[in-house]
Amino acid sequence: MGTASELIMYDYPTLLREHHLKATPQRTAILQVMAHEGHISIEMIYEKIKGLFPSLSLATIYKNMIAMQEQGIVKELKIAGFKNRYEIQKQPHHHMVCQKCGSIVDVEFDVAQALEGVSKSHGFELKQIDLSISGICDKCR
Repeated sequence: MGTASELIMYDYPTLLREHHLKATPQRTAILQVMAHEGHISIEMIYEKIKGLFPSLSLATIYKNMIAMQEQGIVKELKIAGFKNRYEIQKQPHHHMVCQKCGSIVDVEFDVAQALEGVSKSHGFELKQIDLSISGICDKCR
């Protein structure tokens, strides 16, 4: 998976089945909205798709997000002072987060390479690195 425009065109039913999940219309719609929006809260997903599925509840969105997170399809982003956001799992990257508006920008940076010497000197094997850089975006300055 690559850019957001590539994600929008992605075959989500196949992605779901490859991760041992049933490819329901609701899950497919959730992934399509996530691909279009980038970093999004569960409540925002619900608002965008509730018109498509009149019987859909917020609890159903939560349940599906947990299942997709457990299978490695989506990733939860915990942002201090804001509701958690979610994104479709893609190439390793990090985030810059605006402290005022909560906007999130993906950052390509090989933190593992930068930490390689430190981790070796402490006998620590790196498994996962999540880096969020806080600041103020151009729009909020």
